[in-house]
Amino acid sequence: MDKVDVVIIGGGVCGLAAAYFYSKKFPKQEILLLEKNLYLGEEQSGRNSGVLHSGILNPKNSLKSELCSRGVEMLKSFAKAYNIPCETVGKITVATKKEELIKLDFYLKQAIANGAQDARIIDKKEINLLEPNVEALAAVYTPSTAIIDTASYIKTLTKSVKNNSVTISPSTRVENVTPNNSNFVLNIVQNGEELNLETKILINAAGLFSEEIARLINPEFPYKIKPLRGEFMKFNKKKRRDILMNGLAVYPLPSIMPGGVLDQYSKPRNVAGTHLIPTFDLLANGSYEVGSTVHVGPLSKETSDRSDYENNRSNSEEFVKQISFFPGLKSDDLELDYTGIQLKMEGYNDFVIEKDKKYQNAIHVLAESPGLSSSLAIGEYMVGLFRRR
Repeated sequence: MDKVDVVIIGGGVCGLAAAYFYSKKFPKQEILLLEKNLYLGEEQSGRNSGVLHSGILNPKNSLKSELCSRGVEMLKSFAKAYNIPCETVGKITVATKKEELIKLDFYLKQAIANGAQDARIIDKKEINLLEPNVEALAAVYTPSTAIIDTASYIKTLTKSVKNNSVTISPSTRVENVTPNNSNFVLNIVQNGEELNLETKILINAAGLFSEEIARLINPEFPYKIKPLRGEFMKFNKKKRRDILMNGLAVYPLPSIMPGGVLDQYSKPRNVAGTHLIPTFDLLANGSYEVGSTVHVGPLSKETSDRSDYENNRSNSEEFVKQISFFPGLKSDDLELDYTGIQLKMEGYNDFVIEKDKKYQNAIHVLAESPGLSSSLAIGEYMVGLFRRR
């Protein structure tokens, strides 16, 4: 039976970030990263809007607040160092009805408390200066909001991890985990072959399936995931003048999460509504710029299947109804785009990044949005937990 020092389960941005920081801090340890899919980042990490968030939705004094603020700055620096497409485009979160105006002040204060010191409320006139085709009464403007090319980020992070001598094993599924004294024995299936593997340290960063892995380690794992499917469409912003955009991200005010999911205070959980997100175009010289394609999404739905990306897709008319703040867009302008499924915590609204209650040499990370924005800070934080052993 093979033995290694560290096993990381999950090859999304959080698993890769854990491998990146752990291998830098402990270069002599043998680290193995297991990913059940053929390619890294196939699930949550590669199926999101690519926005580096300002913290407008993060509860104050939470891990989300702390790690998103730090993580965005880390990720912007990382992108600059490795020439990853990343652009500060700004974002407006709009109120379209009088009764929504009072909510803007709450989200402004929350954004500022979470590190977005440049956030401010703007009126209809300034909205039209920023985005002439957006119709709203007022908005919270966060100029520091950025977008990143997630595929390039995952590719670069993977290369950095490999350069640090981390072994990455794709198409490897964990079937069982058995605590063995102070170690763990993993039963894995790699390309159809069943193998056993022993490790001293286990990091569970399995994303949508992290709850399942956690209960293999400790059946008393207390947290529960509520999957949420988000569908996306897209349009060409240069198609007509009345759908032309200057390149900001445009969001409605947050809405109640489908399914009536509650937080730890028995209050309904909120999610970002269907919004408009600029994207990058690859130029002939190999560089990138903010391009003409705009993502529209997510249109969020309950789901019980964490692998169902295509059944019962919403039609373009449903998307148009969700973005009343952009009236120039017609259903015929929209084309089908990708679908993502993200974990949401049921009965809890924060990141879970902690040692297992029973086995202190195992760490669980369950990171919902803003997991991408926070990913490098999450990886650093996880390594810090082991340093404090």
